[in-house]
Amino acid sequence: MQLVLDGLPPLKIIPAPRDLMAGVDPSMGNMTIMTSTGETFKVLTAPEADKTEDEIRRLQQKMAHSLRINNPDNYDEKGAVKKGAHVWKRSKAYERLQQELTDLFRRKTATRKCEHGRIHNFLLQIAGTIRIEENNWKAMQKVRYGKSVLNGAPSEFITKFKSKAERAGCEVQMIDPKEFKPSQHSVIGDVYVKHELWERRVPMGGSSDLYMDRDAAAALNIMCADPGAKRYDLELLAGVVQAAKPSWLSCGVVVENPTPQMRASDRELRRFLRKGLVPKSVEECMRNRFLKGDVTTCRDGTSDVCHEERSSLTSETPSVRGGLGPRS
Repeated sequence: MQLVLDGLPPLKIIPAPRDLMAGVDPSMGNMTIMTSTGETFKVLTAPEADKTEDEIRRLQQKMAHSLRINNPDNYDEKGAVKKGAHVWKRSKAYERLQQELTDLFRRKTATRKCEHGRIHNFLLQIAGTIRIEENNWKAMQKVRYGKSVLNGAPSEFITKFKSKAERAGCEVQMIDPKEFKPSQHSVIGDVYVKHELWERRVPMGGSSDLYMDRDAAAALNIMCADPGAKRYDLELLAGVVQAAKPSWLSCGVVVENPTPQMRASDRELRRFLRKGLVPKSVEECMRNRFLKGDVTTCRDGTSDVCHEERSSLTSETPSVRGGLGPRS
């Protein structure tokens, strides 16, 4: 589900017809896209911008070291800043480092905006009606995901995409997760099952023994959620699942799980056992297909070996691209 943006037309946008739909499950640093033709993509929102983190950290460490040397009276024996107001002496070297850091943040922001624009263009060309899950990014930023939200800027991505889609004649609909619960709704049958956060593959539902990538299932539910009627379009959901299941099986979006295997660290396992939980995961059932970046499905349904660099892939979903054939 890894989307490689190289080769996409950078300027010319040909909006897709309104009857072609797509559901987007956004996250802090990536998003999962599901189209009405069954194609599934996992997109990193700002992969190039994230590469500057090491350089930013290095500059910040140098600046902190410079402050500590020039202001020894402002720190206690343990190296922490003393309470109260202080007068800080900043050397010329510190000011140069601060200018470098400011310029680095500026270039990082410009790179992120460019990468966002390329994904915007891609979305507008694959679907005319795009449904996106509406998350409270400020709440996530305050709790524990501040740095991830800052790096990916999902709120900025969605705001600018809505404006761009309106100018292009496409429709963007926001889906309330509290009302539809896309991560809990089964793609087969109209039932809701709550899953643990560590469960990255969830049962498809019904009598099926298949497991589907959790983000892909959420994106599919988002696409089939009707905000006007405030219910799921079960006919559309069943049609997409029935038509796309062979392609999803061939590329690893959907897998069989005859004997549930556990894929968790020892620390996670101990925490699960203390809570009386039984970890379920299916990656170990198909070692060569999951988290390797070695399987891709072309538009004609054939499978080829993919030699993508592992550094650009996410760690929680397989790097595959499933499709049902050329889009009409």
